Amino acid sequence: MHLGRKAILLVVVVVGWPPLPRAHSSEGPDPHPHVALATLDADARRLLSAKARVELGPVHSGLVASADSLEPAAAGHVPNYLLALQDRPGASQALAHLVRTVLYAGTLEPEIKMGMGLRVAQLNSSPYVAAHLERLLRSSSRGRTVLEAIASESLDSLSPDERLALQYADWLSPNVHGVTEDNFRAAREYFNDSQVVELTAIVSFFDYFTRFAEGLNLPVEPWVLDSPAHPAAPEYVPPQARVGLISDEEIQATTARAAAMKAAGDPAKSWGIGFPNSMRAMYRTPEIAQAWFDYGNTLRKSEAASRDIMLQVSLAVSEANNCHY
Repeated sequence: MHLGRKAILLVVVVVGWPPLPRAHSSEGPDPHPHVALATLDADARRLLSAKARVELGPVHSGLVASADSLEPAAAGHVPNYLLALQDRPGASQALAHLVRTVLYAGTLEPEIKMGMGLRVAQLNSSPYVAAHLERLLRSSSRGRTVLEAIASESLDSLSPDERLALQYADWLSPNVHGVTEDNFRAAREYFNDSQVVELTAIVSFFDYFTRFAEGLNLPVEPWVLDSPAHPAAPEYVPPQARVGLISDEEIQATTARAAAMKAAGDPAKSWGIGFPNSMRAMYRTPEIAQAWFDYGNTLRKSEAASRDIMLQVSLAVSEANNCHY
């Protein structure tokens, strides 16, 4: 069976969530330790001349203007992860919106989420994603503090909740069962239910993103290494309540999703399986959940692989991860 480029990209999306497993042992050294940032930085330099495994579309003004990019439009910077999707209508814009939403929506501090993504990049040996996240972290004093703690492996310099967020990535990324009951209780001392869902979504996204970048052998863009980031990011406002409050966005998103689920004949809106508990959990972080579903729905509108193939791929990933759900 031959799968075209569009089908391969869609398979990458399905395989990317949840992460593939690695061997894990509670005894002895970690068989998959964090790759040092210095090593990833050197690898990123070598990736400047890498040959992507798919054709990268050209940079054009329409994409610069329409993508919800982290870069100011005047800079003209369009990352290769968006150029790889240009033959899928709307997919580049949907992924740009997803990346921005993952980092800047929700209730967790953006720099800590960038740090979590960097830990996943270290675990998955992804110089491409590491280069992008290091650049963003260097753009703020808060980010530089987090980056220094990770680079020097001195997480004790961070607050207990910040350390736990980074450790959550260390637990979950190598093993889908890595968050033990003890780990969960430790996290719940500092994070409410919605924030635990957000922590999980962040790790899952970056497990996908690192596989997307490295699976396609994306070249690192020169401007990522040689120019500072100036993200036009919303101001972070820490949550005031100690519990996760039902937000207007959550009410609107779940109502809209429930209505979309009735459109079983539209593969872009429904797999025909109702409103599963996985979605119910994800909608505790409605903006991130909606951005992820919008990205997947956009890809499915021009899918090249059949629904049966995608279900088989999803089943194979679930079995490989020992994911009974």
